Amino acid sequence: MAHDVVRILDAHHAHDVLVLNVSKHTTIADYFIIATATSRAQMEALVDALKEELAGDIHHREGTPRSDWILVDMRDIVVHLFLPEARDFYNLERLWADFDDASLDDGQSG
Repeated sequence: MAHDVVRILDAHHAHDVLVLNVSKHTTIADYFIIATATSRAQMEALVDALKEELAGDIHHREGTPRSDWILVDMRDIVVHLFLPEARDFYNLERLWADFDDASLDDGQSG
């Protein structure tokens, strides 16, 4: 399913998509997928696209575009959508730096 999430985010022009395999280090999820939206409207469109294509797999959503960070919980996958400033500020990549990037056909798009 991580492939599907990356495909959807890429198709809707998310930037700097990063997949982290965290399965050996936490029980929260197997993968964190981090992506940047260029605007609040795009952030909401990304969530809508995930809901439309993976509705049955979405367990919970936190945040709003006004918060500059939306978390979409799919149980085994947690998607973090940020506006650029919030992504720089929270810097999840640094917090999870010890974990290897997941290998999902490069795992990144741009």
